[in-house]
Amino acid sequence: MPYFKKIVNRFYHQSSLMALLVCMMLFTTKLHAQLYPIQVVTEITPPYSIYLSDYTSVGSNKLNLNLLLTDVTRFNYPVKLKLIIEGEGITITTSASYMPEQIILDGGSPLRLSGDELAAYFNPKNLDFKGYSKEKFNQTGALPEGIYRIGFQVFDYNKNIAVSSFGAATAWLVLNDPPMFNIPEKNV
Repeated sequence: MPYFKKIVNRFYHQSSLMALLVCMMLFTTKLHAQLYPIQVVTEITPPYSIYLSDYTSVGSNKLNLNLLLTDVTRFNYPVKLKLIIEGEGITITTSASYMPEQIILDGGSPLRLSGDELAAYFNPKNLDFKGYSKEKFNQTGALPEGIYRIGFQVFDYNKNIAVSSFGAATAWLVLNDPPMFNIPEKNV
């Protein structure tokens, strides 16, 4: 009988190890992030302003958006953008009803858009506001001071599905004091 017990214990121990190995193989599968065909990089140049119009004025270059369609076999791919501005308790996004002009991307060719080319996305009539009043924004043209993530996500123009992740830049938006003249005094 002791011999039989040894065989059962050995079998039980080996089957436990096998079960453990099978479980480890099942739970160690690789996790993959969703891969999108378009890469998005949003650039914001300091000093950061609370006035969104400062980012879209002609020639300011305070805001730039870089898009790259990584599939080099695709040409004339029509897309549209979704602006997303996130702050503490504030979310401003492009309205779902807004239909901008198509942006055409060619595979492997980067496209750089400046703030003045993105101005329509910052127009308050094309935006949905949460946590901050659209009326207050229209009065002041400014966001409350604070840390914000400002960025874009790209959508297929015809299918309205996301084809990029959210590419954002983080900025601390503040109202800067006006510059002061520093004039030297006479005989000093």
